[in-house]
Amino acid sequence: MLQDIHFQRIEHNSEDYFQSVRLRQEILRTPLGLVFTKDDLTSETLQIHIVGKSANRIVCTASILIFQQHCKIRQVAVQQNLQKTGIGYQLMTFCERYIQQLNIAQIELHARLSIADFYRKMGYTEIGDGFIEVNLPHIKMVKYLK
Repeated sequence: MLQDIHFQRIEHNSEDYFQSVRLRQEILRTPLGLVFTKDDLTSETLQIHIVGKSANRIVCTASILIFQQHCKIRQVAVQQNLQKTGIGYQLMTFCERYIQQLNIAQIELHARLSIADFYRKMGYTEIGDGFIEVNLPHIKMVKYLK
């Protein structure tokens, strides 16, 4: 198990960014037969990209899309062999603290139903009905930080 994970913001189009894209591809896209397109990655220019690194290797990642009064956390991925070890919790906690520093009080996300319990345990609440996104059932969830 990893002992020392350093969380940080990374820049779009950096080497760390492309390493995080490879992790997201492996965890989130490949199992669904999907791939990131150039347009997908270009659209991420204005997002905040957060990673967790151990031994200079990215082991988890998330992106934050900022709106005027709220934000959306998306593309959360943890290396397969490190899932269910607490790293996802650490990553989300880092993201929430980062968002609080921006004086944003509401976070939303689209949770795959298979992982919704994880977000519930972190204080997120379901909003509305479920829906299909990237061919999987999802639910919109929100958390208020203030």
